[in-house]
Amino acid sequence: MLVISYLLCTFYFRWFYYDMFSLGYARKLVRIKKAACICRAQKNRSTIWYKHSLFKTMKIIQYLNMYFYKC
Repeated sequence: MLVISYLLCTFYFRWFYYDMFSLGYARKLVRIKKAACICRAQKNRSTIWYKHSLFKTMKIIQYLNMYFYKC
């Protein structure tokens, strides 16, 4: 029982830490990257799509975390 609770705590702490990191850092990063990506839109469309999908997955993880914290 203690082992299971320890594993759950470490797992949730990791995700919480990642969530805090992504909330602050990703917003700044995406603001900077969006401005840079608009300039180079004709050159590399695939990297823009990659960055956008990465941001989307981070957002999904954040919403999942918020849902789990409420429970």
